[in-house]
Amino acid sequence: MARPSMIANLTEEEIIELQTAVRSTKVESRIKQRSHIILDWHEGKSYDETQALRRVSRRVVAKWRSRFMKQRMRGLVDAARSGKPVVITEAQKNKVIHLACSKPSKGYSNWSQQRIGEEVGISQSKVNKILQEHDLKSH
Repeated sequence: MARPSMIANLTEEEIIELQTAVRSTKVESRIKQRSHIILDWHEGKSYDETQALRRVSRRVVAKWRSRFMKQRMRGLVDAARSGKPVVITEAQKNKVIHLACSKPSKGYSNWSQQRIGEEVGISQSKVNKILQEHDLKSH
């Protein structure tokens, strides 16, 4: 026979917040599912009952119960992802803006996005994106 699981020990505020999430039409479905898992736990349902009722794996039930125990309500939200690292530094952005607002050297009458990119060391498309963000034209 399986050992009994720990008790959820939810506060009144947590119960209200979880029930609100479950009833809401604006909350993401994954938050609803996680809230259901915690409420099932609070009601005394076993892993197997929750697994059958919510159609999730035992691992999913264990993960969200554990995260809830450690972080409470914050644990039900997805963890932050690292994402793609920043490619263009602030210094490069500032240099693009500075060059676009200044007179070019070497006999040119105006800057092109390609020449700015070559000067700064980034692509012409990145120069274009920076200039659009700041509502500037290279000329």
